[in-house]
Amino acid sequence: MKRLLTHQAIFDMNQAFKRAIGEKLFTGRISSTFRYAMHKNIETTDKEVSSMIDAFKPDDDYMKYTSELGEIAKTFGLPPLVNIREFEAAVMALPPEKNAEFTKLQTDLADRYKEALERQRDNDAELNTFMKEKVEIDIAMVPAEQCPDITGDSAIYIFDAIYPMLIPAKESDNLSDIVPYECK
Repeated sequence: MKRLLTHQAIFDMNQAFKRAIGEKLFTGRISSTFRYAMHKNIETTDKEVSSMIDAFKPDDDYMKYTSELGEIAKTFGLPPLVNIREFEAAVMALPPEKNAEFTKLQTDLADRYKEALERQRDNDAELNTFMKEKVEIDIAMVPAEQCPDITGDSAIYIFDAIYPMLIPAKESDNLSDIVPYECK
């Protein structure tokens, strides 16, 4: 069924399925209908996600900046730059003199790569706008009661992300009356 979803919703659905499968978060009986729809939706959303990633790749200078910043961070015993919140929390937890030294090195590095950082900010702004845009995508649907149980701390996130593929149990002539997204 065709759905109008934001690029963010498509990305989230793709990541939710992969996480649920990788971490074995689906429990109980998984119907063959649900399994088929899930794999079909992974296939469909993979194409969209790949094009998103290709369209908004960081440039080489920015990658050099992050690499050099990662090396500096490593000398201070900081975690990799993968999770920005975790990284920033670790920087704040440094003793004041170490924090000041790291901040100075980071600032000097940012000054050297100022143009690359500005290009990346522009790229990020374009990406944010792009992620809010809606696109029509063909989603394989299953009745909501066929959704298997989801375990773990991220169960609500996973369920919310895959919700657009579930047909609500309530019967309705107009599906758009009962779902929080647009359908065609």
